[in-house]
Amino acid sequence: MARMVSFGVKPAPSFVKMPNVEVAISTVADSNKTYFVDTAGAPITLTLPANPSMGDIVRIFDVRNTFDSNNCTVDRNGHAIMGSNDNLTVNTEGAAFEMVYYNASYGWRLFTI
Repeated sequence: MARMVSFGVKPAPSFVKMPNVEVAISTVADSNKTYFVDTAGAPITLTLPANPSMGDIVRIFDVRNTFDSNNCTVDRNGHAIMGSNDNLTVNTEGAAFEMVYYNASYGWRLFTI
């Protein structure tokens, strides 16, 4: 008779749905939200949160595929982006990405592209 050995049940991965925000004008972002950005009418600036904490997330989507004609500027709001003290200009049509805050030295990191 075969013997079965159980190693326990693996927990299901957890997923927290972040609130969705539609943006068609320049906006100050909140942490842990998804921004659906529409630049069809004009370029837009999305300003990152002023007081982020480690692990805070901001998701950005080009919903109308218009970042190539009207870009989206991600204003760093005093915190580095990828270790740089420059704002991020996104001019790639259909761009979709996630940024995660690490710390005051390195700031916001591109996590998912």
